[in-house]
Amino acid sequence: MIAFCNRIEATGKNKMVALGGVMRKLLHIIDGVLKSENPFNAKLRLQRV
Repeated sequence: MIAFCNRIEATGKNKMVALGGVMRKLLHIIDGVLKSENPFNAKLRLQRV
């Protein structure tokens, strides 16, 4: 998440815009976990990136 935030800030965006992007990304992960009814597995998440 830190790398994602830094990448957004590197494009010249405000820190609050980067924070909003991180929040959105986390919400998508949470939504996927709730829909699939499987516990979060960070190793699977890293394989897709």
